[in-house]
Amino acid sequence: MTLFERIVDYLQRVSVRNRLILAIFSASLIVAVAMSAMMIYLGSRAIQDEAENGLTSVIEVLSQDFIKVLLLDSPDVAADTVSRLEAFPDVLAAYLYDQNEQFRFGYMKKGVEPVPVPSYQIMDIRYHPDYLEVLSPVRYSGKPYGAVYVRFSLLPYKARIQGYYKLIFLLAPMLVLLMLLVAVRFQRAFSEPVQRLAQAFERVSVTGDYTLRVGTREKNEIGQLFEGFNRMMERVQESSETLEETLKHFHVTLESIIDGVVACDEKGRVSYMNSSAEQLLQLRLEQAKGRSMIDIVNLVKEGDSKIRMPICQRALWEARAIPAEPGVTLINTSGEQIPVSVNAAPMWDRSGSVAGAVMVIRDVTEARRMAKELSFQAKHDSLTGLVNRTEFERIVSLEIARASVKEQTCVLLYLDLDQFKVVNDTSGHVAGDQLLRQLAVILAEELRNSDVLARLGGDEFGVFLVGCDSKVAYQIAENLRRAVTDFRFVWDSNTFVVGVSIGMVEVDEHNSSVMDLLSVADIACYAAKDGGRNRIEMYRHDDTDAQRRYSEVQWVSRIVRGLEENRFRLYRQRIVPLDAEAETGEHFEVLIRMRDEEGRLVPPGAFLPAAERYGVSPNIDRWVLRNVLTWLDEHPSERRSLSLCSINVSGHTLADEHFLDYVESQLDAHPLPADKLCFEITETAAISNLAVARRFISTLKARGCRFALDDFGSGLSSFAYLKNLDVDFLKIDGMFVRDMVDDPIDRAMVKSINEIGQVMGMKTIAEFVENDEILEQLNHIGVDYAQGYGIHKPEPMLPDADNKSGSQIA
Repeated sequence: MTLFERIVDYLQRVSVRNRLILAIFSASLIVAVAMSAMMIYLGSRAIQDEAENGLTSVIEVLSQDFIKVLLLDSPDVAADTVSRLEAFPDVLAAYLYDQNEQFRFGYMKKGVEPVPVPSYQIMDIRYHPDYLEVLSPVRYSGKPYGAVYVRFSLLPYKARIQGYYKLIFLLAPMLVLLMLLVAVRFQRAFSEPVQRLAQAFERVSVTGDYTLRVGTREKNEIGQLFEGFNRMMERVQESSETLEETLKHFHVTLESIIDGVVACDEKGRVSYMNSSAEQLLQLRLEQAKGRSMIDIVNLVKEGDSKIRMPICQRALWEARAIPAEPGVTLINTSGEQIPVSVNAAPMWDRSGSVAGAVMVIRDVTEARRMAKELSFQAKHDSLTGLVNRTEFERIVSLEIARASVKEQTCVLLYLDLDQFKVVNDTSGHVAGDQLLRQLAVILAEELRNSDVLARLGGDEFGVFLVGCDSKVAYQIAENLRRAVTDFRFVWDSNTFVVGVSIGMVEVDEHNSSVMDLLSVADIACYAAKDGGRNRIEMYRHDDTDAQRRYSEVQWVSRIVRGLEENRFRLYRQRIVPLDAEAETGEHFEVLIRMRDEEGRLVPPGAFLPAAERYGVSPNIDRWVLRNVLTWLDEHPSERRSLSLCSINVSGHTLADEHFLDYVESQLDAHPLPADKLCFEITETAAISNLAVARRFISTLKARGCRFALDDFGSGLSSFAYLKNLDVDFLKIDGMFVRDMVDDPIDRAMVKSINEIGQVMGMKTIAEFVENDEILEQLNHIGVDYAQGYGIHKPEPMLPDADNKSGSQIA
């Protein structure tokens, strides 16, 4: 370290107080020295000026005497001049020269060293250590007469200067001392408040007492400094209190959460654990603090305790958050193994360096138990405990794949209970549920360990037989059927006997998917019910009935997709009066067509039977009603010219307890007068649901709607039930009308139906009128209306690109 650096280092260590004293003293000393130097200089200059003035005065006073000496050249004048010179004690010598530069007079003070006569040379005043000298012209009235040389002693003046110096040097120390005292006093006025502030800061840093305040009487910057300190302490106190409150809240939060929280420093040593972590680890914070995290938190891979999982250390090493990983087990100090979910993240300091890490440990024992329980519930039927349909489909799909590899034969059984509805209707759903539980146990007892039993929904069960040919499968199915038939269910002193219809299908190249298997097994089960119930039906690909049912099942999904994709189209066929004087206006029946996936037109005969058989017709009827009313809303001219619009209602729709409310809500939502709407109900549907049909008819007739009994005459008891149905129209079944020209029996049936209708005050409508001969005979019999291709071919209600005449028929 150089001398300069040492001086700088020393000065940096000097206290503020001493720095202030040194600064004031140094500044004062510099000023004092400068003032002393100035005073010395000015005093010396004043004395020198005085000496020069004395010399000049001598020459001026004696100039006339000098001229007299030169002009008169008299000894007396010279002697008188000498005496005059002696009156000036500081004149050491005087020599007079005439105009010709000749020496004429000389004077030398007694007792001094001889002064040589200088050569003649005019000169200004010259300074020598002990004297001044000058060779100055002598003039009178501006006229020169010669020159005079004078040597003037400086010794008296030097004595005065030395005395002046002594006085200054005597006063200077006193002045310096006074300045030092002033500096000390002044620094106290400044340094003492600063020292008080420094002591206050030191006290705050040592004690952490942010309530400390310091006071002063100063009104200047010192006072502002004290006020600033007090304001700073107030804010620090508020921040400290807020921070303390936040820390308390944070601590309470950490102690309250159920997850274990463990923190470590940058070296992986434990620095904090909440109470939940202490419980999980069975270790107190005091015991763990400062120890390595990997020794305290023993995380291993689930199922293999030899594989350690240093999750927190990874967060430190990789400087990134480590998300929760599955399959982690915590082994605490008690040796207990706890399934946990662990994630960790690094903590950063202000410089951006990793300062530690925090790890959150969650006990997932209960979560895993619930997950297993939820998984079981998701895969099993809550009522019977059997595998549910979704899990059954998954298992069957896997077993099919395995069987294909092993070249095993598999069979699917589809079971549908017979007479189960009797139990529900007689004893309630609680009894029905109990019956299903008991049957599930009975069915399971008849199966092998490798077989899969599932409840598919309602009173339907599925069984998948692995490694089983059709012969053995049939025997198992028979055992199941017999077990169900032999079972007697007792409820509230009532004994019930149920049966089961079983559809059976073998897995082969035609039925390789789960959906195909369930579909054809359902068809076989339906065939078993059609064949008398409580029997087994084996699905065969060459069975025409099975193929028909399979086709219908396929149509169901196509119908549903068609409704979702709005691929149905409305058509209408006019119904014309045969009496020329009958009411005017449009009278038509609404028909329906469907566009298939390729845009081809599908006639109703292709999909309506499947819709009726599998209960999809209510969806179609709702779609028709809604769209017909909307079409009439959007076409006011059609609405004004409309006399009557007929809409078909199927048997399933009529039995739907919510359909009547739906019709009323649609009538309320649209402005069409109700008396322009006619609902056509088939005779078979009306007779099968007589009470429901009568309620449906009476409710809507009260609103003004009209009704037609469609396909009348096809039932065996048509006339017997007719008087119980308050309908406005009888539509004579087309099977009588089509051949009435050639068949007298059909003509007689048409005539009889027409006469009964007229007697009961109903209008009659003949369907399938395909030529003028039929129309002429209907007119002769007295039928009121006619409908058929011979009168009007169905046309689209809303012509579009799909409905052009060039459209293909599927």
